[in-house]
Amino acid sequence: MKADKRFIYTIYAIFFIAYLTLSSTAPIVLMISQKSHMSMTDLQLGVSLLFFFFSVSSIVLGPVSDFLGRRYVLLIAQSVSLIGLIVCAFSDSFYTFAFGLVIIGLGTGAFSVVSRSIVNHAIKDHHLLFKAYTTFSVLVIAGPIVATKMSIEMAQHMNWHLIYGALAILVVLLLLSTYLNAHEPDEHFTPSRVHVKGITEQFLYCAKNVLFMKNAILVGLFFSIVLGLFLGFGPEVFIKHFHVSTNEYANIALFICASYFVGNMISKHVGSRMVKRHLKFVAFALVAVSTLILNTHMTLDYTIGTFIAIGIGAGMLGPMGTHGGMKVLDKHFGTAAAMFTALFSIFSAVWSYLHAVLDMNALTLISMILWFIVIVCTVFELVKPDRETKSEQQSKVKSPRIQKAA
Repeated sequence: MKADKRFIYTIYAIFFIAYLTLSSTAPIVLMISQKSHMSMTDLQLGVSLLFFFFSVSSIVLGPVSDFLGRRYVLLIAQSVSLIGLIVCAFSDSFYTFAFGLVIIGLGTGAFSVVSRSIVNHAIKDHHLLFKAYTTFSVLVIAGPIVATKMSIEMAQHMNWHLIYGALAILVVLLLLSTYLNAHEPDEHFTPSRVHVKGITEQFLYCAKNVLFMKNAILVGLFFSIVLGLFLGFGPEVFIKHFHVSTNEYANIALFICASYFVGNMISKHVGSRMVKRHLKFVAFALVAVSTLILNTHMTLDYTIGTFIAIGIGAGMLGPMGTHGGMKVLDKHFGTAAAMFTALFSIFSAVWSYLHAVLDMNALTLISMILWFIVIVCTVFELVKPDRETKSEQQSKVKSPRIQKAA
């Protein structure tokens, strides 16, 4: 295999394992609680810590890699993640398990941000770069799909500690592949001292752009619906409340994750043929109507159906929000990507924390959070609509045949 193919496949593997690792704990918290006598409240707090430190890592180590080198930061982050996985694999109490989750979050959070940045600098061909980013979009949801099925099957038929052992083996192989195949995009790059003022200026540049922040919050909120709400609360909703089997829940979670991917595809193919703002309101309406149905029909069939419909709506908003946020910036794209990743994991951490501390039915809490998300994002979009670029405006007046030829 050629060196350039080994390089890009390694980057894809880093991206995939980031979300595989992040998503492997939430689906099995109920089984861990039952088999290890840890309370669900404590375990939900542990999951919130995982998401929180994932966001801290992504928002800090992404910009730091500009100074120390992306390959170097990836190797360090993978080593840290490996330590956390080993701690979880041998944990015998909540405190050691939670400590391991914190370390996993600190390491894994840098994976996707630095991978995206290294590809952006290494690939100069726009067609290949678009292909890489399209693959990233698939891997973001492929990780949770595989993680849900794998973790539930292993926790049900074997010891749940083995999940973290298996992930540790994957990270060892990833570490070896990164060492052999990854390289700095700039051959003349020399590490320099981390410039805190420079990093602060990068974040302020992004944060001061209202349209960027609106879209970053929108993407963060709606992606957190799938990972933070549906997968995080899923075991309690479906296994504990509706009494479905673990195998049935694994299939339900698979369909929910797949629905997000379907929404992504709808957005990418339909969004180029109509005003994206109109498609956003279609997605808002889909989520709002589904939430209303969930409020009035809290049965198993309606819950599954509404979760899938909401997953499609959330998936539709992902590409549109990312595109709407990134196109208004002229520089510091790595920092912007870090903020997108950090916001979704922060929101997911908040949902897990609320689940842990509030004595409330899980479905009721999910409905309240969904209404909050829909109302906030709709108000944001009404107050601060996205601006279309000149090229986008011109593309709307082209005929379908001309667009296809282009």
